[in-house]
Amino acid sequence: MLFRSHFLAGLTLGTIVVIIIWTMGQNISFETLLLGFILVAVGSILPDLDMPRSKPSKALKLSSLILIVIGLKIFRLFLVGLLLLVVTLVCNRLGHRGLMHRPGTAIMATLATFVFFAMGHRPVCEAWLLGICLGLGYSLHLVLDRT
Repeated sequence: MLFRSHFLAGLTLGTIVVIIIWTMGQNISFETLLLGFILVAVGSILPDLDMPRSKPSKALKLSSLILIVIGLKIFRLFLVGLLLLVVTLVCNRLGHRGLMHRPGTAIMATLATFVFFAMGHRPVCEAWLLGICLGLGYSLHLVLDRT
């Protein structure tokens, strides 16, 4: 599938997820709902990091370099930027539909997202919700590539 097909499917699933969470009547902030929507969309294009010329790969390289430069003042941002750059370069070397297109990687991305938000002082239930949102988008990409 093409980038735009994956991204459009991610936006659609993100909308559905937000509507379901919102209608459940849980006390989830608008910020968390918006972030969940964005994470579903990002997750839906994340597996294509293994293509050096893909839009997600180019965007992550640029973002990581910006974080590294900004991070010279804020050490934590520097580390995040450096980590993203290393992940992108490693993914590019592994080849398309390799490690990034495995269900286990979707699980690891879900757990990493949970840990990231939990360490960012979000409530545990919100951190899990955000991790699951990324995992849903990631899994959607894998399912769409199989059809």
